[in-house]
Amino acid sequence: MLELYHWEPNSFFLKPMIALAEKGVEFRSCYFDPTNFEQFNPDFPGNAESGLQLEREGPVLVHDGAIISSSFFMLEYIAEAFPGPRLLPADAYQRYRMHAWGQQTALSLASPVTSSVAPAPAVITGELGMLLTLPPVRANVPPVIVVLME
Repeated sequence: MLELYHWEPNSFFLKPMIALAEKGVEFRSCYFDPTNFEQFNPDFPGNAESGLQLEREGPVLVHDGAIISSSFFMLEYIAEAFPGPRLLPADAYQRYRMHAWGQQTALSLASPVTSSVAPAPAVITGELGMLLTLPPVRANVPPVIVVLME
């Protein structure tokens, strides 16, 4: 059975809902509230990749025991794993363009969304680039560390 763990249908949470609807795939809707940090409960599905917290809250798709997190990658998984209308361009260059604009959109939305729910980041600059640390939103949650190379 396919399960989608999601919150209100906005930004990260709406994207997989649209893709599943376009594909005509049935799924079990599993609502959780990230404002109450329910995604950090011990019984919430997780794996090494979801532990990276790429979106710090985002949806989780569970398909036959496999856990897929990050709505950006989840869309590609949905496009490739299920029959139905084609969601990705057939042409390699057009797929590249789709990914480039998708990443640009995700990065431009992620900062305002994350900053609205997380403490201010710490930034350390050095010879090799910049180290960005997003502090944990709860005591038992590790910080998110991003290294930006020049």
